[in-house]
Amino acid sequence: MYRTLVRTGVPRKVLILISLLFPLLPAGCGERTQPPVIVSLTASPAHVFVGDEAVVQVEAYDPKGQELTVAWSTGEGSFTTISGTKAVWTSSVPGRHLVEVMVTDAYGESVKASVAIQVDDHIVLQSGTPVSLELLHDVRGDVVRIGELVPLRVVDPVYVQGFEVIAAGAYGIGQVLYVELPANGATGYVVLAPTRVQLVDGQIAMLNGKDAAHEQSRDDEQPGGNLQLAGTVLPLVAGESPKVPSGTLLHGIVREDVELEVRDQRIQPRGEMTPPPVTVSACLGIHAVDLSEYVVSVYSDGIRVEGFETGSAAGSSGLQIGDRIAGIRVGDETYPIAGMADLVRVERLLEPGDEVIVQVRNLLRRADIPLVVGTCYTLP
Repeated sequence: MYRTLVRTGVPRKVLILISLLFPLLPAGCGERTQPPVIVSLTASPAHVFVGDEAVVQVEAYDPKGQELTVAWSTGEGSFTTISGTKAVWTSSVPGRHLVEVMVTDAYGESVKASVAIQVDDHIVLQSGTPVSLELLHDVRGDVVRIGELVPLRVVDPVYVQGFEVIAAGAYGIGQVLYVELPANGATGYVVLAPTRVQLVDGQIAMLNGKDAAHEQSRDDEQPGGNLQLAGTVLPLVAGESPKVPSGTLLHGIVREDVELEVRDQRIQPRGEMTPPPVTVSACLGIHAVDLSEYVVSVYSDGIRVEGFETGSAAGSSGLQIGDRIAGIRVGDETYPIAGMADLVRVERLLEPGDEVIVQVRNLLRRADIPLVVGTCYTLP
């Protein structure tokens, strides 16, 4: 408990007792026992985060004009500064805490009061919060497939209680719900739904489409299973290859509440800031045993073997004409491929920079070819 002597500023009364006024003596004694008065006790702010400070101030006076002693106490937290009727309080423990003041006059008469201060250690990004994103790359209608993931980028930052929780330029992911190619003079379109975005602390917030123009069920890897995703219908721009151009806007909403830890006026990281998994292609132009042409594409959630497609010559794959791909190895898991597969799903999401091993099993040649996700290769 901290005590401080305070002058109230009220002039002292001098009582002259004369024997003739003896009947008035009880009245004088009554005034002597009148306790101090607390006018107000305030905390500013009354809602703080862990490590922040609150200024607590009391206003009091003594009806008799006596000097007052102010004593501060608290059950939790500590005072960083005390100056008479003002105290600066802080706490590292979340919860509702009381700061108490006791004002005492020269005769020992005292009065107490307390004020509550709420201390939090997190803020909440609430479900339904809108998020604006844009396509990071063109989405080609003749190449993209239903279920494929596409990279997005946040356009406008999102704030909660003055804290930036989603930064402009943060990575997001969208999913292709439907593709309709141009036909018979009709304009084609792609239906895309934003599905997730990275927060400033490294967490991933799940999103749903804000536009209900198209809805589709899908199995999500998150708890809850079969979800309805609302997507946005984006027309394909006509050209040699119909596409939805990069920079096209998508609007999503946060699917469920997300807590972010706050301490000392900063959001605390919960992991390294790495881009979320996005759709990337290894662009592997290879020839199968039967001389038909194939390409291996590595996506964030699986590997597809399909018709040949020339990739940019960023490096040699190490594969040879006639090689037969028997399987793909990611980490300790091996995924066999028989002939021309549609999509071989891997056990975890892949990220740019991950190494994928293509297993070549020919009659006279066995090789494990390491490939890096996000890098394009062509045959030498």
